[in-house]
Amino acid sequence: MSSALFDAIQHRQSTRAEYDGRPVAAADLRTLAAAAATSGVDVVLVTDRPRLSGSADLVSRGNSTQRADPASVRVLKHWLRFIPRAALKHGDGPFSVTTGNSALPQFLGPLFFDLFAGVGSENEKYAQQIKSSAGVAVS
Repeated sequence: MSSALFDAIQHRQSTRAEYDGRPVAAADLRTLAAAAATSGVDVVLVTDRPRLSGSADLVSRGNSTQRADPASVRVLKHWLRFIPRAALKHGDGPFSVTTGNSALPQFLGPLFFDLFAGVGSENEKYAQQIKSSAGVAVS
């Protein structure tokens, strides 16, 4: 099944870097909300600091819950692609570099994931990214 939204996936840009925290112009927020206005999709834009802080807490709790579930971790490691060639070949799963990690040989990726992608460090990273952000869009 192909659609304009599905076809756009390969052109999306993601970053896991910290942001500069500058506010986003109201017109740009309206454009973002309009772009998300699709049947069956609701979007909430969170831009005020108290709610952003609450968002960081929710992300941390969700990540902690997911990482505490061995089945969930197995699925995550199965879907992670650690080298560009695997990401392009399979066309599914997140490329490890988009999560702020290094590209690694596919057979080493799960081992490094276990050793270095601890839930505490991930939660701290997510909290800092949200804190430095102008806002989050939740759909």
